[in-house]
Amino acid sequence: MQAFEATPYDEGSGPFRAIAGIDPALPTHSFYRPANLPLFEKQRLPVLIFGNGGCADDAANARPLLTEIASHGYLVITLGQLKSGPGGLAAYPDLLKLDNPPPGRGTSAADMKAAIDWVEKVAASKEGWGRYVDAGRIAVSGWSCGGLQALANSPDPRVKATIIFNSGLFGADSPGMPGMDVSKSTLDQLHAPVLYLLGGPTDVAYGNGTDDFGRISKVPAYLLSREVGHSGTFWQPHGGVWAQAARLWLDWRLKGDARAAAAFDGKECGLCADPSWTIQRRGPVDAH
Repeated sequence: MQAFEATPYDEGSGPFRAIAGIDPALPTHSFYRPANLPLFEKQRLPVLIFGNGGCADDAANARPLLTEIASHGYLVITLGQLKSGPGGLAAYPDLLKLDNPPPGRGTSAADMKAAIDWVEKVAASKEGWGRYVDAGRIAVSGWSCGGLQALANSPDPRVKATIIFNSGLFGADSPGMPGMDVSKSTLDQLHAPVLYLLGGPTDVAYGNGTDDFGRISKVPAYLLSREVGHSGTFWQPHGGVWAQAARLWLDWRLKGDARAAAAFDGKECGLCADPSWTIQRRGPVDAH
């Protein structure tokens, strides 16, 4: 972790140089986005809303992965502020200029809903951010506790896809996590495709995540597991294989990219060619 703390914010490896920052219009959240927004006035940006590990309010802890996704043409909204990494908040003077900077705190599922509401509102205004975001293409995601925030919001009809990193809901016989009262019954309310990325049996969320997956039957569900533990590959350059799989999922689900869809199944299942992945599928079969 100490080495990661010194790792600077990068620009991603995608076709659009990505930057991270904040906006006074939504000061409780942080943005990862392509630097050149005017490129997206005609083909607006799909949106990924991300909950942090531990439900923390440090929006920079998974920055290699989030920057990587943004560099492929996405607006990523993360709960909290950019607190870690070189300079922390000091590297983002715009936040420090606010009259009332948001206090340090944890985050909640309501904060994720607030981001969905914000996207819908600005897109309808067609001004400012409304010129660049597509409220019809929203995905939710999160790591560990943040994954529970994503699952809590997945039944929202505005959500078109979900990615759960190293997470899963607690059963009725488990004490769960304080402030995250999300039951297994939530899985019956899912209406859009969901992807679970788990770190194998050494991932502390592996049991919960695989149990979730086994209960899903109404929507397309995919479980990709790899022996990387609970930290996944978030801190690897460009987010490692976690970012690659997540970006392909988003390209398929939010952009309708047939080549991205082929990475998950079909005759040319690209991810299946890598023996390090264990891939399972449930629910209705997708046409692509």
